[in-house]
Amino acid sequence: MGAYIEYWGSEILASGSRSVTYERRITRIQQTSALTDVGVFRLDYSPDYQSVKIHRIDLIRGGQRIPVLKSMTFRVSKVESGLERLMLSGKSAAIGQIPDARAGDVIDVAYSVTGQNPVFGEHFVANVNWNHPQYVHKRQVRLLHSPEIKIASQFMGPQFKEAPSNGSVFGGRYKEQVFTQTQVLPAFYDNKLPKDYSPFLILQLSSMGSWYDVHQWAAELFRTEPASPAINSLAKALSAGVSQKQAIAKAAKFVQDDIRYFSVSISENTHRPQQPDVTLERRFGDCKDKALLLVTLLRAMGVRANPVLVSDSMGRRILGSLPTPLAFDHAVVQVVYSDRSEQMIDATLNAEDLPLEHQSGKLQRSVGLVIQRDAPYYVHLKALGYSQANLQLSILESVKVGGLDKESTTTISTSLQGALAEITRQSQKQQPESTRLQFLTDNYLQRYPSARKRNGFPVSKDIQALNQFEIEEAYTIERLLSRDNTSGIWFARFNAQQLLGALSQGGLDKDRWLPLGLPMPGSIQTYRVEVEFPPEIQGQDDPIEDKMDTPFFQLNTFRSFRGNVFTFQADLKVMADEILPGGMADFVKAYQDAQKKLTDIVIVREDNVSASVNSRENYRDQAEANRKRAIVAASKIIDTGKIADEDMAEVYLQRAAAYMDLGQMPEAEADITQAVRRSPNLGIAFQVRATWNMRNKRLQAAESDLNKAIGMGSEPSSAYLRRGQVRYVSGNYAGALRDFEQAEKSSESGLNNGFMRVWQALARKQLGLPGNTDVTQAGWPNPLLKVISGIESPQAMLQKIEATKSREERTLNLCEAYFYLALWSQTSGREGDYRRYLQKTLDTGVIHFMEYELATVLLK
Repeated sequence: MGAYIEYWGSEILASGSRSVTYERRITRIQQTSALTDVGVFRLDYSPDYQSVKIHRIDLIRGGQRIPVLKSMTFRVSKVESGLERLMLSGKSAAIGQIPDARAGDVIDVAYSVTGQNPVFGEHFVANVNWNHPQYVHKRQVRLLHSPEIKIASQFMGPQFKEAPSNGSVFGGRYKEQVFTQTQVLPAFYDNKLPKDYSPFLILQLSSMGSWYDVHQWAAELFRTEPASPAINSLAKALSAGVSQKQAIAKAAKFVQDDIRYFSVSISENTHRPQQPDVTLERRFGDCKDKALLLVTLLRAMGVRANPVLVSDSMGRRILGSLPTPLAFDHAVVQVVYSDRSEQMIDATLNAEDLPLEHQSGKLQRSVGLVIQRDAPYYVHLKALGYSQANLQLSILESVKVGGLDKESTTTISTSLQGALAEITRQSQKQQPESTRLQFLTDNYLQRYPSARKRNGFPVSKDIQALNQFEIEEAYTIERLLSRDNTSGIWFARFNAQQLLGALSQGGLDKDRWLPLGLPMPGSIQTYRVEVEFPPEIQGQDDPIEDKMDTPFFQLNTFRSFRGNVFTFQADLKVMADEILPGGMADFVKAYQDAQKKLTDIVIVREDNVSASVNSRENYRDQAEANRKRAIVAASKIIDTGKIADEDMAEVYLQRAAAYMDLGQMPEAEADITQAVRRSPNLGIAFQVRATWNMRNKRLQAAESDLNKAIGMGSEPSSAYLRRGQVRYVSGNYAGALRDFEQAEKSSESGLNNGFMRVWQALARKQLGLPGNTDVTQAGWPNPLLKVISGIESPQAMLQKIEATKSREERTLNLCEAYFYLALWSQTSGREGDYRRYLQKTLDTGVIHFMEYELATVLLK
């Protein structure tokens, strides 16, 4: 480091408007490069109410003190650092170059500032900077005040391993409080900090004992006299012939659009707003001026409206603040409608045509102090909006595949809502739309180099009435599917990595020692891809769901390949606002796990492809043909006898499963016996034997086999699910419920998770227990949960299934739907519907589904 501060001391005499602050800073210069900053003395102050005195500027070199103050020339300049943000502060700075300063010198500076902003009256409030951009070896603040005045103190900001010490003594006229710390780390900043996080530690001092005191102070500043004729006339014109809600919207739009933003924050006007008539006449004002004008205008219309003080810089951290006016840096307006609903309005917002109900997104997770006319003594800070997550990004990728080695077309529909829509709207003003949309095209072409953008795309649409921005892209891809020549499969990758932008922008470091701000706290992002294959390509995969539930975010994924449609969906919900250093390692691990789950592959195997769709008379014929081919393939391997016993046992089990699907039970039993003989400790062998026993309605034997399978370490999720089904059919609903819950808990792949929840719901219904299943998840079989929960009728669900484009997907879903509707009918004693739905399950011909085999058992 080029320089560091050996000692930084502040002595404060707190006496309202006559307060005095004495500062002394001793800085050691280690490198010449540091003189650019520390070789210049600068003292900022507000000349309207402050006076300054420079007591000492000395150089210490080789143990000798060299006074240089008298030889220095100072220039006093107006300092308006906020002009680019349309803010006039009235501050000045005394600036002087320190002569003959060199590397190795120590600079000893002392000065005092007298006066406090008169807007605070005889209260004393201050935010004292504790740390500095440079390292400080010793920091001390000494506060003196009358014993009759109670001044509270508190540190706000980053936490150090060793907190500053605090001691209080009484001596003579004053009470003395001393705050001390050694080895104070410098303020560090990077662009990944939470937006409401300050790298500077602040010592808050306030003689206001409660938020009620702050409220009473602010109420005097925002006191409104009866509306003037000009404001009454304007209120009458804006409210003529419209509803209350429309009048409020027109008033807000007038103040937002016709009163331009410009802040004159000089002396008391840092906190005291201009009178509404002045702001109306000038046609400009800052947040507090515009807020008071809007409040006065609305009250003239008979609307209940109040100013609200908020903090843009501190956000929700204000909840940990001392009661002090310095906690606030912004003002908005609270409107209470006739139905008692509330609306927060930011009068400085450049809302254009955005409806009021979509304007308070920025305040959604904020906290403020409502300034009421007659406030109760127990005034407290108020949450300004709902803190629940809201949808901000939705992406639908629709792909139509012409064939395995043919051209495909893709349409990507992106919907940006809320804060994301507003950011996009603002970016439109800073760069041409064509440049911004080209970025999307470049990203897609990077994924698929053979893709071509279709003419007329991408296009965008701004739906301000919904605070929504939509973008549609369209591409043609020469060959979407790639072929693996070794395995003979075709595949394509899809990923939803763009959702992770809500969690981090750029790389992550598990050893990060500063808080990490999440880019989109309290948001929901969704991605869905639907791939439609030609009719001769058909999938039969069960839906797979996966969930990640962390303190930082929730991630749900769903995949299904049924019929000629492959679907992958991911829903990300951001739970945290920031990640503290102690949680970084866990967050990075969770983030990396999410990265893996947000990529999926659609695989087309040889058995997914049929030479002619029209050759299929019905699904049963197709399924039986597939099982016969499986028997032939397994028989060839068995006849060779050239593989190890455990591998041979698994081949026997595969052939046994095919025999059972064809109803050839003696042949299946023989193969299962061979498998158990060759590998007596293979858990899956007993699981398959349990299926044989259940199909033959030997339920006790089936449960015994499943107990063995679980004890031998068979895949727990499928084993517990199967044992739960056996127990359910046996009428042991309590045991079945425990197994279904354990099956879901032990599931790692997510396979059948949705069906596990369906079984749980049915078991709970049989036991007379309330449902506790989330019915909001995407995809099949969650519509079944809605029926069991009474949210949707069976007829409505079946109509949706019948409307499915893919014949194969429709058949598979109907098989499952009929079976679970049968069990649902049984829970309410509708025996006729129970047997009718079981028969319909068999009529689908989906012989390899467990629902089909269970329907066979239950109808015996």
